[in-house]
Amino acid sequence: MACSQTDNFSWDPVTQGRIIGAYSYGNVFSQVMGGFLEAKFGGKKVLGLSILLSSVLTLLTPAAAFAGEWWLFVVRVVVGFVQPVERCSSSPLLPYRATLVPSAVKKP
Repeated sequence: MACSQTDNFSWDPVTQGRIIGAYSYGNVFSQVMGGFLEAKFGGKKVLGLSILLSSVLTLLTPAAAFAGEWWLFVVRVVVGFVQPVERCSSSPLLPYRATLVPSAVKKP
């Protein structure tokens, strides 16, 4: 028997807005940090660690939701804090991608 989301969570619109906006709270504060970490430790390490952390935290999202709205809020803020680091650390790696992936279009 399938159950809808309204059976499990009875959050008011303010709480729903907080949870949806939680990602953005973390996102705003980590842009500069991503560039700093990439310059200090290298793009590959920072990219790998940020992908690992965001994956683990995303897997923990349902458990956090069942634990309570504030746990879900914290997990979403941390995911928002980690994921922009991926964008900052992957930019320097783009020239290496061009050497690994052959071009599909032949130049005359």
